[in-house]
Amino acid sequence: MEYRLDKAKIIYSALFGFLFGVAAAPFLGVSIFTALWFALLALILGFSLFVFLPSELSHSVFIVIFLIAAALGVVRFQEKDTVALNPVIEQSVGGKVSMTGEVANYPERRESNTRIILKLEERETRVLVWAPHYPEVSYGDYLEVTGTLKKPEMFATDEGGVFNYPEYLAKDGIYYEVSFADVEIVGHGGGNRIVSALFGIRKSFSEALERVIKEPESSLARGILLGERSGLGEELENSFRTSGIVHIIVLSGYNIAIVAAVVLRFFSKLPKRAALLLAAIGIVLFAVMVGGGATVARATIFALFVLLAKSQYRNVHIGRALLLVASLMVAINPKIIFYDPSFQLSFLATVGLVWFSPKVLGKLRFMKGKLEFLKEIIGTTIATQIMVLPWILHLTGNLPVFSLPVNAVVLPLIPFVMLSSFVSAVLGLFSASLAFPFAIVSQTVLQFVIFVSKEVSQFEFSAILFKPFPIFLTALIYAVIWALMYRVNVRTAISKFLLNFSLPHSS
Repeated sequence: MEYRLDKAKIIYSALFGFLFGVAAAPFLGVSIFTALWFALLALILGFSLFVFLPSELSHSVFIVIFLIAAALGVVRFQEKDTVALNPVIEQSVGGKVSMTGEVANYPERRESNTRIILKLEERETRVLVWAPHYPEVSYGDYLEVTGTLKKPEMFATDEGGVFNYPEYLAKDGIYYEVSFADVEIVGHGGGNRIVSALFGIRKSFSEALERVIKEPESSLARGILLGERSGLGEELENSFRTSGIVHIIVLSGYNIAIVAAVVLRFFSKLPKRAALLLAAIGIVLFAVMVGGGATVARATIFALFVLLAKSQYRNVHIGRALLLVASLMVAINPKIIFYDPSFQLSFLATVGLVWFSPKVLGKLRFMKGKLEFLKEIIGTTIATQIMVLPWILHLTGNLPVFSLPVNAVVLPLIPFVMLSSFVSAVLGLFSASLAFPFAIVSQTVLQFVIFVSKEVSQFEFSAILFKPFPIFLTALIYAVIWALMYRVNVRTAISKFLLNFSLPHSS
């Protein structure tokens, strides 16, 4: 009898095993050496089954692959987590220092200061610097920074949880911080030329929006279009959080998917494949124009998967590819699986767009004709909200009671805001007069968005605060959502899964 292995199960076993290993690594506490020994033992077990029990191979090989991949996931996480800190810099912690380095990020201008990542020459050590707005620094500048060097510390959140700030920064290789720093620019021209050009475009866009649209609408436009959160102010940002639309000021996969939806709509008369190709090009160009960093790059990739889902590929193939890309992202930086909410929420929103939005859109068949575009946005809004809300409750414990209706009102406006703001910024680079008609459209719509957010947030029960949901409860909620969405009989599904996974396939 000849046995054949299911390639899909091999892929899923490897990917789930790797992600499981990365997720379990912080709790297992095993060394890289121990994990490699475990992988070797699993490999020997698989080889032994192949030689001595070939009839058992077809259902045992998946477990062996899972275990090997899990061990490699542990190895990758521990390798990323093992950092040799500079002993000279370690001795300076707690004291006043003067250091010279290169600006390694797009400086984020906040309400009262500017967030700068300074890359020192010593072992490429990275330091988070909080500096005044002036002198105005750019990516690639060389700075001399003076201030008190300290290590980041965990702090309590307003929702009653504890935010692991040190690990949040460590995922980006940052282990030190200088607040209230004195900064002097001592040189220019560092960094990668391509990245510098992209950040230059982003800065020009941001300045153009600031010129042609008044505050606070200008800050909101920059948040939606560029992911910048400067200038909004704590009060306005809290109203967005309370009303459930704070995600619009983060340049996520969903925001970029909106760009794709607009492009698809514009080219709707073309053949489907041509429209999808043009939408993909539009997404990439948009990411380039706003200055794509790591977060924008991940969001762009997830948005491209949404386009792929709209093509003729089956969801099962999209799911496999999506899991593969997410695994590659985690392999590059394992800590994003724990400490990068942007990655987590973009991934969940993409899952909602790929698998749940067709189900939701099926319930909105009554919206036809001119309401077709509105149906698409409302359907995708509900699908993404279903997927991200449990995770938001896990992260913050904040339940925005009116999130769904507010998103249903606000999100259909976001494509128009993004389009009009984008055109305003492009024209504003040349002439404020040319940009004026589009800027007025953006200003008006953004005023309405702010009005809705403020009015809803003033309701007495607009948001309910819980303690952040534990991970097991969050996982249970997702299991229930999936079962209800696909009308799954849980007992039957588990039985079929175990039976299908264990029985050998013969031919």
